[in-house]
Amino acid sequence: MTKRTIHRTILVCASLIAMPAMAQGTTEAGQEGASLADIVVTAQRRSENLQNVPISVTAITSEQAIKLGITQPDVIAQMVPGLQLNHSAWGLTPFLRGVGTNSVAIGNEPAVALFVDDVYLPTGSAGVFQLNSISSIEVLKGPQGTLFGRNATGGVIHIRTRDPSFDPSATATASYGNYDTISGQLYGSTGLTDTVAINFALQGIDQRKGWGVNGTTGNEANSMSGWGGRTKLLWNMGEETSLLVAGSYDRRSSDQGQPGRSIAGTFTRDGYSADAAGLGFYDVMSNLDTVQKSTTRSLSGKLTHDFGSARLVLISAFSKTVVDPVVSDSDGSPSPFFQTREFAMGGRTFTQEVQLLSPEGSAVKWILGAFYLHDRSFMDATYEGQAFGTSKSHTDAVQRTNSIAGFGQVTTEILPRTNLTLGLRYTSDRRSLDAVARLLPATGAAVTFGPFEDAKTFNSVTGRASIDHHFSDDLMGHIAYNRGFKSGIYNFTGIVAGTTTLPPPVNPETLDAYTIGFKSEFLNRRLRVNAEAFLYEYSDLQVQIVLPTGTTLTNASKATIKGIDFEISAIPVRNLTVSASIGLLDGRYKDFRNAPSFFLLPPNAPTPYDPARCSGPNPYPAVQGSAPATQRSCDVSGNRLIQAPPFSSNLQLLYTLPTDLGDFDLSASWAHGGNYEYDVFSSPLTRQPRTDIVNGSVQWTAPGGTFNVRLWANNLTGEKYYTIATTGSTAGAKYAAAAPRTYGVTLGANF
Repeated sequence: MTKRTIHRTILVCASLIAMPAMAQGTTEAGQEGASLADIVVTAQRRSENLQNVPISVTAITSEQAIKLGITQPDVIAQMVPGLQLNHSAWGLTPFLRGVGTNSVAIGNEPAVALFVDDVYLPTGSAGVFQLNSISSIEVLKGPQGTLFGRNATGGVIHIRTRDPSFDPSATATASYGNYDTISGQLYGSTGLTDTVAINFALQGIDQRKGWGVNGTTGNEANSMSGWGGRTKLLWNMGEETSLLVAGSYDRRSSDQGQPGRSIAGTFTRDGYSADAAGLGFYDVMSNLDTVQKSTTRSLSGKLTHDFGSARLVLISAFSKTVVDPVVSDSDGSPSPFFQTREFAMGGRTFTQEVQLLSPEGSAVKWILGAFYLHDRSFMDATYEGQAFGTSKSHTDAVQRTNSIAGFGQVTTEILPRTNLTLGLRYTSDRRSLDAVARLLPATGAAVTFGPFEDAKTFNSVTGRASIDHHFSDDLMGHIAYNRGFKSGIYNFTGIVAGTTTLPPPVNPETLDAYTIGFKSEFLNRRLRVNAEAFLYEYSDLQVQIVLPTGTTLTNASKATIKGIDFEISAIPVRNLTVSASIGLLDGRYKDFRNAPSFFLLPPNAPTPYDPARCSGPNPYPAVQGSAPATQRSCDVSGNRLIQAPPFSSNLQLLYTLPTDLGDFDLSASWAHGGNYEYDVFSSPLTRQPRTDIVNGSVQWTAPGGTFNVRLWANNLTGEKYYTIATTGSTAGAKYAAAAPRTYGVTLGANF
């Protein structure tokens, strides 16, 4: 989108504020039919009606999650315009409105923060989405640095799970799908005493047939399995005091989400071409079968006490993620050119948060708080293969983070129906790194590089200022400024044998966001229309780049992101709910003049970027299989940001047909994503093509609701697309395939 288009769009957005009010005047008060239910969110760390919160939030209710069959992160991304949610065995890498981090290294936290029940998780597991205890999922768009703190530059994904109920209840599901996939879920809740209640949620999945095969080993490729659980204990210690304790465990084993297949038109450094091998989209041709196993544990406690004049909330949490020694073929070819057989990484995190909030119903809403985080992330990796001759390269690195913050926010009415919100947060992050690399020859003593030690402190002040005006009970307009901050970080994955100097940490990134929008309901609350236009000024964004020796992090100087989101929900006829959204996005590097360029291409292949914008010798091998001598530096200013589709849209239909034989629930969803980039050069090699994903299901529920059967299918049209694509120093360009068409049947019971 051009600047003129964006400016016109913002004006249109502002003018649309008046449209719902005009429509309300023509609505008949006695119109029949159900109305849209209130949606309660906690975007401002207190429970509020979504329509009264001056923040752009996409909220997915528990009913939507069940009927639409949300069990994987990518399904959530299909419901939120501008959200990309890639996942692998070691965690999630979200992008929202073009803001995100394309590094999956442990310790490099995403720029879109993940919270579960008010607890920050630096490394999220896909297993949390498979629990049948989810009560809501909130996606907060734009910087949330004031109330959610560090690393919420792009926004927040907040998952809430069910609290224990004193009334005994239980639900269970069992599913079977193609690729010989078996899965099950179990949830139960009951009171133990008059003041103590407990619940639990268990889930497991075993995909025993891969989406493809490994043509070298003959084994299955792109399969996964995992299981996990979550439990909560609620103790009402009195009318004013309660304690909620939660614990979770998740175990994943997968080779999905691992870029291991070279993209058409490229070749690996050892001269292998996937084109010549005639592989299918989901097949690989590796000398090793990739195995990634991860375990995540967490324990948290939330103590709440109501003093009458204020409410005190204490949240303590501990989490630990460990990725077992990974077996991975990094070059994606039948030759043992570059691989890992011993690659372990992980981290453990402790957080403590204190909140003091104004009482419910207070004319002035305020919150004061403090936050502390301690994180220890490690990597213990051994690289081997023909690239090292008969030797191996070993890296042992530990990064520690200590973060403290204080914050406050206040909302008060400054004019009739007009509220002013001001917030401020101070954050201080202390990062330290201890690392050593070794060259391990087949015979003789090891050669040590290092040890490397360094530490640095990053301080930041972030804030929020917004004004919202209620034109009527069903129409609110809002305008705001927000600043987000992501701390600087060391790139310890780039430390290998031969490293002589520790690269400095990348600088922190900051994002200044200017937004204007409205929230409205009319036609007797049968129609809900929300919209927001935004302008982001993005500084020092952290970008992962490729070097001949591997990957590292660098800072792009500046970027600008502009766009608008529309979200609509309606009940056009009884028992039918329609939801739709549209996202327009234009994100571009404004000043990025020295981006290192590195591609491995066949001889005489077209250059994947404009040579006139680059300096330095040609890095391409003259002969397939030879090592490139160097790389170019390119000016990519004006190129699109990675994972920032210019247009995205979605549609969900939920229809319930009551009969004497029971209820039939029909659901259908469609998600369209425009093409977007996976590298800063806007290379067609790694460009995600436009996609249209269609999902559907039919569920029958027996009278009384005790038993149900659900037939479901995802990606009905069999779209072939990436979950991630990347360039590399051992392969021209590689990708990990997103899920193909899947279908199956689910049996459910409620007690």
